[in-house]
Amino acid sequence: MSEKDKECVLAFDEMALKTKFVYNKDRDCIDGFEDLGLLGTTQYHCNHALVFMLQGISSKWKQPLGYFLLNVSVKAPILNKLVQSCLDKLLKIGLLPVALVCDQGATNRCFLESMYNVSVEWPYILHQNRKIFVVYDPPHLLKNIRNNLKNHDFTVHVDGQDHKICWEYVQKFYDFDNTMPVRMAQKLIDKHFELPPFTSMRVNLAAPVLSHSVAAGIQTLCCFDKLPAEASHTAQFTDKFDQLFNAFNGRRIKKFTTHGPSVHKS
Repeated sequence: MSEKDKECVLAFDEMALKTKFVYNKDRDCIDGFEDLGLLGTTQYHCNHALVFMLQGISSKWKQPLGYFLLNVSVKAPILNKLVQSCLDKLLKIGLLPVALVCDQGATNRCFLESMYNVSVEWPYILHQNRKIFVVYDPPHLLKNIRNNLKNHDFTVHVDGQDHKICWEYVQKFYDFDNTMPVRMAQKLIDKHFELPPFTSMRVNLAAPVLSHSVAAGIQTLCCFDKLPAEASHTAQFTDKFDQLFNAFNGRRIKKFTTHGPSVHKS
């Protein structure tokens, strides 16, 4: 592999498991207890798995590293030891981890903020004198933005003025577009707006809402006075997040700038 191909991200996440105990005939033991690999096992039953995976940044490859069986959730000190162990192994075989990717779970934030003071001003950890940047999972952030926009309006600061970013304009665009014989946002359906139970954290229901087609549609309705002029700020906000999501999904280096407004919850 070239040096560029060796650059990768270390991603980790937890998933829930059903509790079950099974006799392992080959090892002559009972499987189903908490198992932290080299850190040992406990007498507690496991109901979560913590999975570590590698993925290339500029080349298309990925590799599972391993999983650990947990009771409830991993504690920050243990997570730190597991992450450090993974990074040590990767550097030892010549791979070049440049980023950690995880969601904003309480344990992950505690691990990063309390042990490494990760913040906007200090967005990385140091390991063997290397900067390993921290990236909160972009799909997870996209879902949270959609959920918060749906439940609360945002306020953006543009050119010294505050403007509202409203879910109402996204809903009104969909209602109008849904009556047209040829639609501007064909992927949108009622499910994207009604969000049945247990679907608020599904990426495929968030990405089509915060998309370029929705932004262009809102802007078009503004031009034809079907929506107030103020709705154009919601269009710009939506388009900016579409661009950000595409930037995080891309593999090729391409100049990308964001000159959009600063955002805070109202």
